[in-house]
Amino acid sequence: MNDIPPQLRILIEAAVADGLGMDDIEHEVIDPAGLAPEDHDAVWLYALARRQHPQRRRITIISG
Repeated sequence: MNDIPPQLRILIEAAVADGLGMDDIEHEVIDPAGLAPEDHDAVWLYALARRQHPQRRRITIISG
């Protein structure tokens, strides 16, 4: 797998934002995708990394 399918990435990001645990993410998002074992593992690791290091929020700073 060279890249995670965009729709699967969006679902993982949404699950992480909703606070789902890895078991829930795996059963509700990753398993239904029907990936090959190697791809499943890669996506699982991506989800784990997203849970451990969520995206930083961007704040617009206006100076004047």
